[in-house]
Amino acid sequence: MKTKNVLLKGLFTLLFFSANVVLAQTNISGTVVDSENNEAIPGANVIVVGSNTGAVADFDGNFTLNTSADLPLTIEVSFIGFSSKRIEVTSADQMITVSLDYGQNLDEVVISASRRSEKVLDAPASVSILSSRDIENSASVNDPIRNLVNVPGIQIQQQSANTINFEMRAGSGVFGTRAFPILDYRFIQSPASGSFFNFQSGLSNLDIDKIEVVRGAASALYGFGVESGVVHFMSKKAIDKPGTSVELIGGNLSSFSGAIRHAYANDKKTFGYKINAQYKKGNEFSLDPVEDRAWIDQINASTSNGIFQPIIKNNRIDPSQTPSSPILTRSEIDTDGDGDAYMGEYENYSLNGHLEFRPNDNTDAVVSGGWNAGNGLINQAQGPGYAAGNDYWAQARLRSGGFFGQLSYNYNDGGNIDNPFYLYLTAQRIITKRSALEGQLQYNFEAEDFLDSNFTVGIDYRDIGTDTENTVFGINDGNNDYILYGLYGQGTSRLGEKLDLTYALRYDKANFVDKGKVAPRLALVYKADSKNSFRLTYNEAIFGPSALEVYVDFPVQIQAPGIVDVWLSGQASAQNFDASAPIEIIGGQGAVLPADTTQWPLAVPYGAVAGQVLPLLYQGLGANPSFAPLVPLVQNFFSTYVPGGTSGSIQGYNPFNLSSMPTAVGTPSALLGTAKSWELGYKGILGDKFSLGIDVYTYSRTGSTQFTGIGPVFRLNGAEGIPTDLGNQVGSDFISNPVINGAITQAVSAGVTAQVQAGVTASYEAQGIPAEGIPGVAPSIADAVEIGRA
Repeated sequence: MKTKNVLLKGLFTLLFFSANVVLAQTNISGTVVDSENNEAIPGANVIVVGSNTGAVADFDGNFTLNTSADLPLTIEVSFIGFSSKRIEVTSADQMITVSLDYGQNLDEVVISASRRSEKVLDAPASVSILSSRDIENSASVNDPIRNLVNVPGIQIQQQSANTINFEMRAGSGVFGTRAFPILDYRFIQSPASGSFFNFQSGLSNLDIDKIEVVRGAASALYGFGVESGVVHFMSKKAIDKPGTSVELIGGNLSSFSGAIRHAYANDKKTFGYKINAQYKKGNEFSLDPVEDRAWIDQINASTSNGIFQPIIKNNRIDPSQTPSSPILTRSEIDTDGDGDAYMGEYENYSLNGHLEFRPNDNTDAVVSGGWNAGNGLINQAQGPGYAAGNDYWAQARLRSGGFFGQLSYNYNDGGNIDNPFYLYLTAQRIITKRSALEGQLQYNFEAEDFLDSNFTVGIDYRDIGTDTENTVFGINDGNNDYILYGLYGQGTSRLGEKLDLTYALRYDKANFVDKGKVAPRLALVYKADSKNSFRLTYNEAIFGPSALEVYVDFPVQIQAPGIVDVWLSGQASAQNFDASAPIEIIGGQGAVLPADTTQWPLAVPYGAVAGQVLPLLYQGLGANPSFAPLVPLVQNFFSTYVPGGTSGSIQGYNPFNLSSMPTAVGTPSALLGTAKSWELGYKGILGDKFSLGIDVYTYSRTGSTQFTGIGPVFRLNGAEGIPTDLGNQVGSDFISNPVINGAITQAVSAGVTAQVQAGVTASYEAQGIPAEGIPGVAPSIADAVEIGRA
């Protein structure tokens, strides 16, 4: 609560200083039309050259702007897809009609770079804009994300026919993205994992007005986790673009898509509504039956009995138990009947409605909501999975003058028992119910008396909730709050006629980390002329673990159920292990080894077999009259005997990735990390038909979580030599014992004497020689025995 109060006080302080010195104002009015059809251009941007003062044309192309600049002055009019035009204004009552020609335009307006309207040429970031005309003329009709395929700096991952992920400058991951996708100011990532499920986004080509792409770290304005860039999908407004549009698509893989957009606006252009509906289906990419045979067999083997609901014990998955019956049978998984359990078909739905209010040119409000449903393949560290679910959302936003506010809510049921989210290699259902509540307040104002500056201040709040019913978050379910809030401000000041300085600062705080963090931005933009600009920027982005990384409590590998289970544990708290902790021996009845043991002590296998082998040894000795007297001595020897020596080698390894890991390690609790980036960029128009952008940037990343194995498993190498080594060691120790050695020597000597005497006696009796012998012919039996022993 204390932190929230500080943030609110900071916001109110910034708003207090937003009061401007009241100067004499000049009102300038006019109309903007296209040169070909003389039709109005709603949304055209009008700006006073050399200042940050501007206005936007209404539905009829009319605009009015107020400025304190002295006449005469020059205004610049621009719109996406048109070449900009400059008009000199000499009097306030001048009749102004501006005709724009189609062509390249660096004066088109971007909102996402600074969270306010500004020309692309002035933006302190690398920006690309796709207009509705670009989208309508694009061949990428199957999914709106495909429109980004030719945008510089965006990496498109077509993971399956129905699954597309994208990344930008911060690397490339298959399950999550560090880019920040937004639809009408509402983020459309999965709130729990940071993943982007395009098949549950509800995006429709019919309703996209433009796509703004801002490359590079943008955490100074957008906050936590925006390391890679921003992709803002902006839909068509019903008031500005009423009418009905229908889209039908068909193609290979039995793909079919149908969409409709219907929008209405009243005559006064003060109210409008629109409805979008869309349906898609088709076949998924198939695995090659020859090249992918091993992979197909692995998936088929793991899902041979169907998909199961995990058994929960003590608020965790119990990996030692398997449910008696599946929630999905094998035939229900293999819907196309090709014998391959891998997803073969997809089906997506979306429906949304919007109410728009525009009481005047400076105020508009939107209330909207919708439902998206779809299934698709996902890829993550445990292999592929099947994702399904219903996504519900609602949003209310208001813009009035320099004020902007919005409140949105999203809920995804994560699939149900009939159409669940599951992983192929574990054949278990994963429950991923998730929600996100987001609020934003922002105010933009100008301070012409202070370096002709423009300022934006705001506050964000995001509360992400997740309920996995203990299937993913385990013991952390019910105690997994994930709340983010931040305060930000940005200013742009004119240092000279051609040089602008942009500076921004944002403070973010997460509930699961003790300390917050600050992200700054600095940018110099030099506008050489109306068609060329250069910029030098420095950005820092704050990032941290997703809710999944913080609270996960999940068995990722079950090598021996209940004995050797590899668990993925989140970093809500530190994981501390004693590096000198002993090594536990599986099946050793509590036996342990010192942590630094590198070879297998022979005492361990001896202890395991002695109880069974020694009774048999004693029995065998007792059955032999010659050795029966030795049994007490042998028993006495083995009663305290423990063999020395070693055999084989003990090696610690990480069971998750099989890398070497000699000792246990600890990990700290989750931390906020920092991504730093420098960028030198150029943007310009060559002639009237070509644009050129060049970006040279650096990117470094430090902090956040440590994803690593923390408890090693030890394996014994050379185990095949243990029986021989143990036998040799026990035999050597036995015979070298003085008591045993003496007893064995005495027993053997007596036995030999008896055997020789018996043999000599028998020989004498057979030959009729008396026991005392025959002098000169045969010795006595006693002498003969001594001779025989010798």
